[in-house]
Amino acid sequence: MTNISTDDVQHLAQLSSLQLEDGEAEALRVDLENILGYIEQLSELNTEGVEPTYQVTDLQNVWRDDVVDDYD
Repeated sequence: MTNISTDDVQHLAQLSSLQLEDGEAEALRVDLENILGYIEQLSELNTEGVEPTYQVTDLQNVWRDDVVDDYD
């Protein structure tokens, strides 16, 4: 499991322009470790033969025609 220090959290907070109290930093550290642990669990899954899912809603982008208006 990946270990994250409180200094790492404070550094991320600084990069994100956030100010964290010590208690908040510790809670965030625990949350981040849990998230990374879950991601590590997902990486252990056998996905051989599983096609990637790029779009699950079947929605498509709707593009309008690019028309130049002449406003004289």
